Amino acid sequence: MINNLVDFIKLNRPKYLSCYFADTVGKLKTINVPISKAETVLTDGIYFAGCGIKGFTTMKDSDLLAKPDLKTIKLFENTLFVACDILKDGIPFVGDTRFKLKEILNTALNHGYTFKVGLEYEYFLFKDNNLLLNDNSESLEPSKDADVVQQHIVDELEKIGISIYSFTHEESPSQYEISTMYCDILQCADNAMITKHIIQSIASKHGLIASFMPKPLETEYGNGFHIHISMYNKNEDNIFINNEDTTIKFISGIINHAKSLTAIFNPCVNSYKRLVSNNYIETPIYIGWSYKNRSNAIRIPESNNRIELRSPDCTCNPYLTLHTTIAVGLDGLTTETQISPLDINPNDLSEEELTNKKIERVPHNIETALSFFENDDFIKKTLGDHIFKNYSEILKSELTEYNSHISNWEIEKFLMR
Repeated sequence: MINNLVDFIKLNRPKYLSCYFADTVGKLKTINVPISKAETVLTDGIYFAGCGIKGFTTMKDSDLLAKPDLKTIKLFENTLFVACDILKDGIPFVGDTRFKLKEILNTALNHGYTFKVGLEYEYFLFKDNNLLLNDNSESLEPSKDADVVQQHIVDELEKIGISIYSFTHEESPSQYEISTMYCDILQCADNAMITKHIIQSIASKHGLIASFMPKPLETEYGNGFHIHISMYNKNEDNIFINNEDTTIKFISGIINHAKSLTAIFNPCVNSYKRLVSNNYIETPIYIGWSYKNRSNAIRIPESNNRIELRSPDCTCNPYLTLHTTIAVGLDGLTTETQISPLDINPNDLSEEELTNKKIERVPHNIETALSFFENDDFIKKTLGDHIFKNYSEILKSELTEYNSHISNWEIEKFLMR
């Protein structure tokens, strides 16, 4: 394969190689080299100091190797991007979230299961002065400027091999969505790591800012990261079609851990400003599933060939999100628990009715979500001690920073009290 890549480099003449991976919470990290060093790095990998990545290593023992996965090579503009496995002393590093996803996929394969995933990325396009573009959300007609940007983004994603299912205007002014075609779950997670980068890069070229922030505007809808999952058997038959018992058991596994999973699906303080407002009827704030209702965390679309996980947002680590989803779903298959669908719209119920029907909401802040996360033994086991501990510490650190910040709202509200 390396010989083919050398020929590819000679033909396309990129200037740089970017070896990318996710840190513990999912931020894109890259190690970049001139293309003259590409053959060596692609063959042998490249060392870096893990102590510079939160949640990786200490200063005393920091050498890590980023080993490119040659199947993931993509050319964007003048740079070759390649996803990397992280190794320590020649074996997979315990803090590598990509490795954790590969690990659970191997477990699933041993049970005869494989998965395909499609993703929906929601984001806002802002002008440099943070004013909304002048478009019409009610008719789903974007402004001409935004339409050009969207088409440019889709063209570039398609060009590098990220197939697009659809792209459209979303509920709020200047809010957009790009949906990808189904593909192998590891490939999907690798693509997710660079898709946001590509969208933001192209928007910048048009003088715009693409924001995946879960709730950038107080009075508008938030941005989600909807995940569509299909499960297949050894014969490549879609198990979620005409196999309701298995589908519901898989969903029940997710619901049983929904509160602790929220810390992974929604890892930043701003995430919960999207999840607490039921003034926006499609916000997935209820722990449950249904066949159509979009206010539940999970739904089965009308085609009945997949499940849609609606609560995550784009600040999540796609490797951890998909790893934990598959892990708890597989665990659900081993139990006899089958949680019934919510046939009613929870948004129509009073607080008393919600309580009487035992309909719960997802945690309303990161502190509560972390509390459930830290007390979930199954999640701790599936993530491993290293990731579990460091992930929690990073989120707690951000929470402390947030709680120490004095906002403009506080100044306006309390300065003269």
